[in-house]
Amino acid sequence: MLDYRTKTFLTVCKTLNFTTVAKQLNITQPAVSQHIHFLEKQYNTTLFAYKNKELSLTPSGEILYKHLLAMKNNEQAIMNEINNITSYIETLSIGVTMTIGEYAIIDKLANFIQNHPEINIHLHYGNTSKLLELLDQGQISMAIVEGNYPKENYSHIKYSTEDYIAVCATSHQFIGAINLDGVR
Repeated sequence: MLDYRTKTFLTVCKTLNFTTVAKQLNITQPAVSQHIHFLEKQYNTTLFAYKNKELSLTPSGEILYKHLLAMKNNEQAIMNEINNITSYIETLSIGVTMTIGEYAIIDKLANFIQNHPEINIHLHYGNTSKLLELLDQGQISMAIVEGNYPKENYSHIKYSTEDYIAVCATSHQFIGAINLDGVR
């Protein structure tokens, strides 16, 4: 079980502001500093650095953040699993963007549900940033997203590559566009 100092550290990583964290967690700013200093002493490293009056994670802080966030998510998954044991139904929470949820996974999801009636699926819709936030908070097990995201912060595999087609009125002329014969 993660303790209050870990919660303080993870919150500082999100806000990069000790005062904001103190207000969010209803503790004093010196308490926030004490929690961070305790972790720095425990891991024998500096977790944050100030440069031009801005707080940032050190490389050691980034490593600790990545692992503690994974532990927090695992703890949430354990609690969910324990809560679901009474019903003997496993729950899988998946986040998807609207396009993916409406078109790309419908047939695969229907097939999965048919083949695994013992698993309860919770589908969360949102944009990429919202889904990554839910993933970071441990509220979903995985996300299928489109667009850019910080790949270094997540384990990921490519699900699909889709072509995008620009559509306009037949009377519209794109400047420098390729015509239907592929000639400019």
